[in-house]
Amino acid sequence: MNPVARFGIQAKLLCVLAVAILGMLVVSALTLYGQRETLLEDRKTKTRNVVETASGIAQHYYALQEKGELSEAKAREGAMNALRRLRYDGTEYFWINDLHPRVLMHPIKPELDGKDVSELRDPTGKALFKEFAAVAKAQGSGFVDYLW
Repeated sequence: MNPVARFGIQAKLLCVLAVAILGMLVVSALTLYGQRETLLEDRKTKTRNVVETASGIAQHYYALQEKGELSEAKAREGAMNALRRLRYDGTEYFWINDLHPRVLMHPIKPELDGKDVSELRDPTGKALFKEFAAVAKAQGSGFVDYLW
């Protein structure tokens, strides 16, 4: 006798239904994962674009200093003041830190200006400013996931 024949029609239908639901769950999970990756890549592209804008501001002040129109101190001050006021997405902002890492300018937390932040950690324990500096040193640019 066929082993499947032992089960009633109701059990067979429930098996078919369970397999169909499982298949839909797998397809949904894969679709959601793909959408998440696409959204993340879009966010990275957008971030890269606004950082290029901020970098352009800094380069403008550097060019003024190179031409002798501004001293190095005035060029730094001008770039930091321009970036301090710059916002995107309404509340997002730029800050400047060096490779030590030391914060040179933070528009939201000015108490960090001039501070060594090498041991500052996010809620997960990541030394985020060390990570920023490491990525900048190794790659010139990049992304660091962190909580603030």
